[in-house]
Amino acid sequence: MGIVYAAYDEKLDRRVALKVLRKLGSGSEKQGRRMLREAQALARLSHPNVVQVHDVGSFGAGQVFLAMEYLRGTTLRAWLDQGPRDWRVVLAAFVQAGRGLAAAHAAGLVHRDFKPDNVIVGEDGRVRVVDFGLAGALHDGSETSQSDEDEAALRDSALDLRLTRSGARIGTPAYMSPEQHMALPVDAYSDQFGFCVALWEGLFGERPFIGETIADVRALIVSGRHRPAPRSRLPARLIRAIERGLSVDPRDRWPSMTVLLDELTAAPRRSARLWLAGGLLATLAGAAAGVVIERSWRGAACDAAGAPMAATWSPEAAGAVSSAIRATRVAHADVAAAQAGEQLERYAADWSRARVRLCELAEEEGALTEQLYARARVCLDERLVEFDALVEGLRRSGPAQVHLAVGAAAGLSLPSPCLDVAWLQRRPAEPQPAASVAARDNLARALALRALGRFGEAEAAVALAEQTAVTTGPVALLRRARIVRGLVLADRGDRPAARVALEGALQDAGAEQDDDNAFDAALALAELDGLDRTDVLSAMSFVRLAEMWLTRLGVAPEDLRYADLWGVRGRIRLRDGQTEEARADLTRARELLARVLGPEHPRVAAVRTDDSPGGPPRSAP
Repeated sequence: MGIVYAAYDEKLDRRVALKVLRKLGSGSEKQGRRMLREAQALARLSHPNVVQVHDVGSFGAGQVFLAMEYLRGTTLRAWLDQGPRDWRVVLAAFVQAGRGLAAAHAAGLVHRDFKPDNVIVGEDGRVRVVDFGLAGALHDGSETSQSDEDEAALRDSALDLRLTRSGARIGTPAYMSPEQHMALPVDAYSDQFGFCVALWEGLFGERPFIGETIADVRALIVSGRHRPAPRSRLPARLIRAIERGLSVDPRDRWPSMTVLLDELTAAPRRSARLWLAGGLLATLAGAAAGVVIERSWRGAACDAAGAPMAATWSPEAAGAVSSAIRATRVAHADVAAAQAGEQLERYAADWSRARVRLCELAEEEGALTEQLYARARVCLDERLVEFDALVEGLRRSGPAQVHLAVGAAAGLSLPSPCLDVAWLQRRPAEPQPAASVAARDNLARALALRALGRFGEAEAAVALAEQTAVTTGPVALLRRARIVRGLVLADRGDRPAARVALEGALQDAGAEQDDDNAFDAALALAELDGLDRTDVLSAMSFVRLAEMWLTRLGVAPEDLRYADLWGVRGRIRLRDGQTEEARADLTRARELLARVLGPEHPRVAAVRTDDSPGGPPRSAP
């Protein structure tokens, strides 16, 4: 679908992959417009398991180009061909690729040509889906229907790719869904089919549909006559999950890629399901630096529960972050690199321990219901997405990020609430959990981008989250999105717009007794008004509201939201000249932070009890 060049971006001083898309068939102008729309949609997609598109444009008579991140690594096919691998390791790699597909689907895109050749295993261990050259919008009307002439041209071109006629490997046709072979409309279910074909091949070393010719392969796929699974040590549930994804009728496949991935990574454990998302990913990227999981009575499953962190925080990632910060050559860059790295290391270890502990709770009879377990898993996944976005942001640090790096790392949303049963019980029920996960992931990215001062990118991520939350719910997720939007707008200096977003969230949360979001909105409004000494009365009124909501929540005395409350109130009082009262509040905040996080934590040092109005980085709402 195009030619790829290695190129250099002079403005941002980075290597990029420049892909120039080929035009197909007649109506090239129309196709050029369509491909440009699809490329722009892909550029809006930001996910750790999808190749990042930096820029999109056109030239000449509708010729479209994409400037993408330059990846060092090998294709998933080459990685598989390097030698036998434990099935858990193979599954972990495919789960990452599946997450990339799920993110694309949530953004309204379908790949149409998923296969091991279109997946890259990076030198950092991260798996990324690439080559969206056949991608189309999921809901883009007749122009993307496979019944039109252009789509037939695309399909025929795909059939011609990587084809040998003498009994050698058949390429794309073997991964195409029945509806693709029959020129029927294509959607996310088609990607699911191709994914299951590729996963079958990765696990068993052979594809489920094997024929001497394209016609043979097409006949087998359309009739659903796949080969029986070879004898192996794979769990029967895993084989059944893949076989369902290979169903002829799309309606018989899994409801979404997200649901399929949950099934692939689920292991029944007594009364709860145990998700091992990421599997033994540590073998892809090497063991996560500093992530030490103590062995006890628990089995191998719980030992591996913290492994997804290794895809984000590895020795290679730590080195890349340090190098990027130091390369800015700004004052104190070396110190910032060392301190930020230390905080990220600590967070990675804390997150991994929390994931292992969650696994242990699933093993304990009556410790967690299946519903609470699922909520805890989603919560920890959100934290991992935020962490990943922060690491990615730091890997492309500029001078502006150097001074923010330590505070951003210190202010990451803590994993500990994810194991708080009372907090989990307050999480709202989600009618469409797969869709809401995409919204939550975008909010997590927005928080990380905000912490790095990348406000435009943060706003874009919030907009995607709001769009999904409006259509899928729950309403509490939309309120949280508005709070994050308000925080970003406040940081950008747009106080009127920030106030509108935050007051709307506060009003809705209060009316629905959504105490967690009500507290966050009230405290954010207090900070907003506290920036101006003339608004002290308004700021203190919001502080009192936040205190009321915190009391209603009935949280433990060690909850760091108390430190957040005292810190904000102390800084407001300090600006108002109430020095003695301010120092009392700030001292209480500092002491609580020291007890919970340790006296050397940056959030402790950031709480000044002198006349400085500065404040510590807070955990995100």
